[in-house]
Formats: sequence, structure tokens, C-alpha cells
Amino acid sequence: MYQPANCEPEVAQGTLHAYNPQVQKKIFWMIFLLLGLVADFLLPFWWAFAATIPIIVIAWWIAYRSDWF
Repeated sequence: MYQPANCEPEVAQGTLHAYNPQVQKKIFWMIFLLLGLVADFLLPFWWAFAATIPIIVIAWWIAYRSDWF
């Protein structure tokens, strides 16, 4: 359903979640730090360094695009 940009979605019967940028930001950084630490301890330095970009993408998707938060 199309909604104009200046209208917030209604929270009805738990189907749509209210937009919460503070929670999304915290979730992003928590996931990024957790996956980054796992990569640092499990992978050699250059592999962990290269894994940073996919970790950023995964954390961004979970926090901002998945609609879980």
C-alpha cells in the first residue's frame, strides 16, 4: 500500500512497527562489534580485515532493512 512520505505508518494489531532510529543504531553497532570480534579471533588478520565489508552489510541489513526492530 502506498503512503506519502510525510505520513507515518499506523501501528495496528502488531503488523507494522514504529520507526525507532535509536534502537536500530544500537542494534547495528552491537551486531557489527560482535561479528567483528568473532572475525578477529577466528580469522587471520587480513581475512578479518577483508571480512569487515560483509560484516557491515549484514549488520546494516539486520538493523535497518529486516523490519525486526
